[in-house]
Amino acid sequence: MPKNKSAVIRHRVINNCLRDRRKKYPTLQYLADACSRVLETEVSTSTIEKDIRLMKQERPVGYEAPIVFNRTENGYAYSIPDYSIDEVGLEPEEWEAIRYAALLLFQYKEVPVFANFKAAVERIDANLQIGLDLEDPFLSKKIQFEQPVSLSGYEWIGDISTALKQSVLIEFMYENIYKEEVKTYSALPVLMREYKNRWYVVAWVESRETYLTFALDRIRELTITGQRQRLRGNFDAENFSRHAVGIFDNDGEPDTVQLQVRAPFHKLVTLDPLHHSQQVLDSTDKSCTIQLSVHITHELHQRILAMGPHCTVLAPESLKKEIRQQLEEALQKY
Repeated sequence: MPKNKSAVIRHRVINNCLRDRRKKYPTLQYLADACSRVLETEVSTSTIEKDIRLMKQERPVGYEAPIVFNRTENGYAYSIPDYSIDEVGLEPEEWEAIRYAALLLFQYKEVPVFANFKAAVERIDANLQIGLDLEDPFLSKKIQFEQPVSLSGYEWIGDISTALKQSVLIEFMYENIYKEEVKTYSALPVLMREYKNRWYVVAWVESRETYLTFALDRIRELTITGQRQRLRGNFDAENFSRHAVGIFDNDGEPDTVQLQVRAPFHKLVTLDPLHHSQQVLDSTDKSCTIQLSVHITHELHQRILAMGPHCTVLAPESLKKEIRQQLEEALQKY
């Protein structure tokens, strides 16, 4: 398809002219004049000839438009009367994929940022006639997607998205559940992430001179200040959390973590690795030894503790002591 914006506009003007039943067989000059009026600049007949040749080419270069020249009328027409370049030529399985994608997003219909999603999909469906039914009971009865238990924090998605686009500061009150305190922050959002049906924002906090990750469901109040701030050039969204198991990360070099995982979890961690750096050092029918290059965080602790007696920390010694201490504290509760 053409990448030049003017060419795209010309193709749509030509398409509309060829579909106009009031003016059959428009000439090159007629098409050139129509394009000139829309673009407010002169368009030559030679340009229109090139456009028609391109429109007739196969996808993805052209539209495979069935344009023919009628010598008797000295003009152009579609050999298929109802043809339009606006038609989307997708295979049945591709339409089915679109249906499932729309239904998946529709589960967030109560989230403010998606408030107009249903109306938008219905307008698309009316134009493309792909048969979307967002209230189809088949979705809930036969196919179920993971849904958030709570939508707390989702109300901030729209404002944070706006601040991201405009590169402006946000001010908000944030509850630290570990320290049991609420603080006010002024920060520049640089990235929003979804993880296990919860949303997070990564932001540059000038007072701390670092990037921090905030869970949206712990934000109590939020305002867009409108104060613009240049995005710091050292932020790399692709690699920001590369050493994290989960969403939160630390600074500095990662630790080399070795775990011995026993049945049945040894198969699960092979099928669903704890981290992209995971390597299997040793494997038997009853256990495996894996190695990770990660930062040691609460989320790593949680993943290890979730395997209970089926996982043993081999290294580093500091992590082994931390897990042992947590297990001893848990045992004292029983």
